[in-house]
Amino acid sequence: MNKFYFYGVALLPALVVACGDKDDNPTDAQGDTSVENDPADTTDTDDTTDTDDTTDTDTTDGCAIGSLVDGVCSLVDLALTGDSVINGSCSDYAGSYATEINCQGCEADSYTATVEITVDGSSCSFFSNRLPNYDVTTQGFAAPVTPQDDADVLTLVSPVPATTVEYISQRMDDGVFLNGVVLDLLSAGCYDPESMISGQQPDDNGNVAIGCTDPDNQWILDPMSEHNNFGTDAHNAHTQPPGIYHYHGSPEAIFSSTQTDDPPIIGFAADGYPIFGPATNAIPCYKLRTTRDYDGAPLYATPPDSNPMGMYNKDWETVNEGEMVTYNGTQQQCSLDECNGKTNSDGIYGYYVTNSYPWVLKCYKGTPDDSFLKQ
Repeated sequence: MNKFYFYGVALLPALVVACGDKDDNPTDAQGDTSVENDPADTTDTDDTTDTDDTTDTDTTDGCAIGSLVDGVCSLVDLALTGDSVINGSCSDYAGSYATEINCQGCEADSYTATVEITVDGSSCSFFSNRLPNYDVTTQGFAAPVTPQDDADVLTLVSPVPATTVEYISQRMDDGVFLNGVVLDLLSAGCYDPESMISGQQPDDNGNVAIGCTDPDNQWILDPMSEHNNFGTDAHNAHTQPPGIYHYHGSPEAIFSSTQTDDPPIIGFAADGYPIFGPATNAIPCYKLRTTRDYDGAPLYATPPDSNPMGMYNKDWETVNEGEMVTYNGTQQQCSLDECNGKTNSDGIYGYYVTNSYPWVLKCYKGTPDDSFLKQ
C-alpha cells in the first residue's frame, strides 16, 4: 500500500512558487479575506512580512494537506475538498511529504515521490522530484517515468497584477500543483501537412505531434482535445524526454469530484496566483469558431474545416463574461475572464480547472517568473 509520509529532511530538486505568508491574506472569524492578490486591486499597503514567522496548520490532525495515517501525513489518493485550506497562500501547505509509488514499465518497479513545501518570507519553495503521489504506468508514454533529482529551482515573488496579460507559451511551464508536478498546457504538435515545420511525418489530418516550436504558429494542437491523442493517462499527464511527468490539463487525482462554488487551491500558476479545482460557478468564456476563415493572415497553412473544430487551440475564441456558451453539454452563462480566472467569495483571485478549453489558464494576470522557463 502506498504511503505518503511526513519527513524532516530537505530535498535537492526544487520548485519555488511565490505566495505570501498567511499574514499577507488575513482571514477574520467570519471568513472575510483581504484582496491583496486580486489583480483588480491596486491599493498599496504598508503591511510588512515577518520572515521569522513559522507556519502552523489549522488542521486537527496536524497535516497541512492530506490526513494523518499511521502517524504520518498522507497524500495518497489526495482529493482536496472545499473544506481544505483556501486562504490563497502557499504557506498554508508547508510540510514535507513522500510516498512509495508503483511504476509499471519504468526502470524500477517503484520510486519514492518526494515534495517539501517551505516558506521564506513572501515565497514558497516546492522541493520535488516531479513524481506524482499515485501509481503510474508508462504505456503509451514517450519515455518511462523517471525521478528528476536535478530538477531546476523555480522562484516567484508574491503575485502582483500586471499592466497587461501575458499569454502562456511553449517556452515555459505554466504552474505547479501541490503534489510537486508541473503543468504544461501547450503541446509541440501542429498542422504541418508538408512537413515543412517539424520535419515529422504528418498523419491523415496533416498534423504532427512534435517539432512545432515557432511562437507565431497559430495551429498548435490542443493536447486535451477529444480529437487528438497525446497518450496521456487518466490524470491528463504523460512524459517528455527524459521521463519528466507533467500535466496537460486537470490533475484528476488531487481534488474531489464533488464540485462546490468555492473549491480548494490545488496548485499555483507561474505568476504566483493560485489554481483552484473545478467550481460549479466557474464557466470558461470561450466558444468554438464555426469556421477557420477568421480575420487575420495566418503565417502557416490553414487546416481544412474537415479537420474537427477543437483540434487546435486557435479553434476557440473568447467571448464577453456573461455570454452564453456550451459547457458540459448545456448552454450556460460564462463567468471567467480571458485567462480563465476570477476572484472568489473570499476575495482571492485565481485560475480554475474547467472541463473545456482553456482547461486551466490561457494567460497570466501577473508576471510569470523566468525561472519557469524550460531548459
